[in-house]
Amino acid sequence: MHISFLCLHLLETQKRRVLFLTFTDWEAFAALLLEAWTSPASGLELDPQLTATLRHLKGHMADARLNAIMLGAVQVALEPAWQQASAPRPPSELKELASRAGGKLKAFVKRLSELAGCLANAKDLKDLFLELVEVAEWLRALTLSAEEASALLDLVAHMMPVPHFSPLQIACWHRFMRGISGCMLLMYARVPVTSLIFLGQQHLGRANSMSAPEFARAQS
Repeated sequence: MHISFLCLHLLETQKRRVLFLTFTDWEAFAALLLEAWTSPASGLELDPQLTATLRHLKGHMADARLNAIMLGAVQVALEPAWQQASAPRPPSELKELASRAGGKLKAFVKRLSELAGCLANAKDLKDLFLELVEVAEWLRALTLSAEEASALLDLVAHMMPVPHFSPLQIACWHRFMRGISGCMLLMYARVPVTSLIFLGQQHLGRANSMSAPEFARAQS
């Protein structure tokens, strides 16, 4: 069933950017997305309520005022969240790391919201894993530990202020992040270190002027 899911959605698994991933990795990715993005009624297809909600949510998240509220909440929570790690860094190092990560949050969240808005488009969806590899590389370029990367993704998953988003929008964003967070954290342990020097910071900067699917295709 897992491989059938990848084939049904024509998800790209053969481009050079993802050749370091194993068959076991692909099975794990498919299992994660099946659990988070489908429903009993949709079978192997993506849940239409999820994709429709995320498509409309993309524009809502682009609102400058709401964007500032969400990013501010994540920024404030970064250091406290990382302090809960099993082996936290010294306070001065955590502060510097949170500052560096905070400076990139806007572009990071923009890429994720664009990707969420593209799930209903089969042409864009096929490049999902090319895009996720780029995001995993960016996290590695920040020198985050796997535990710190997980905490950051969790904060982004729960960043939507209740007064400004409906329960359905919040639930669908949680489902979207649950799917890609699991995939990215598995990729995080696999991303070739040699690619980080050239790709890590450069790609995220370019993302400000390109859509998520356009960016992924440009790197394939």
